[in-house]
Amino acid sequence: MKKTAITVLAVILALALAGCTVAEPDYASLGWEEDWTALGDILAAEEPEGFTLEERVNNLSVYGFRYAIWSAGEEYTYVNAAGKEAKYYDAEIYLLVQECDTETAAFNMLLEWEARERLSYECGENTTISRGGRDYTVVPILAPLEGTVPYERGLVALTAKGKNAVSAELLCREGYVCDAEKILEDFLATLHYNENKQ
Repeated sequence: MKKTAITVLAVILALALAGCTVAEPDYASLGWEEDWTALGDILAAEEPEGFTLEERVNNLSVYGFRYAIWSAGEEYTYVNAAGKEAKYYDAEIYLLVQECDTETAAFNMLLEWEARERLSYECGENTTISRGGRDYTVVPILAPLEGTVPYERGLVALTAKGKNAVSAELLCREGYVCDAEKILEDFLATLHYNENKQ
């Protein structure tokens, strides 16, 4: 009897978790192209020029968190803070979306993300730019704090769309020649938000 009850509970839990996965949005109704990288029905990104999509996690709706990563250049390995080997590239773009309960919570998430950046990097003064009809707070990443990360420089752009916190970050390794500001600004200009999503 106990074994049956446990089996039933396991099936219910599996069904509940299956209901939490994220179906692909109706691209046509949102005016999005099929080859864009969508994060839920919140936003979609065009492929950044010179970058390749490495990973997309779009099924964490139970946590309200989704992300995509694009890379450019050569692949390298380094030993992370946990002592494990990890791969990285000459440059990477990270796009993060966190669904929050309120607009205030989304704003607070942006502050938390910025604070985390400043724990890993020496950062410059924030600026504000507008791309694709949205305003972003941009935090310049000037240098890593010793022993924390494999990247030397970059930028992170932060914005809130209703109850959604959004971060777009470009990181570059030492010696990789690129115009980081232009790359990130061009990427931001090709983000497409669902204006009906709050």
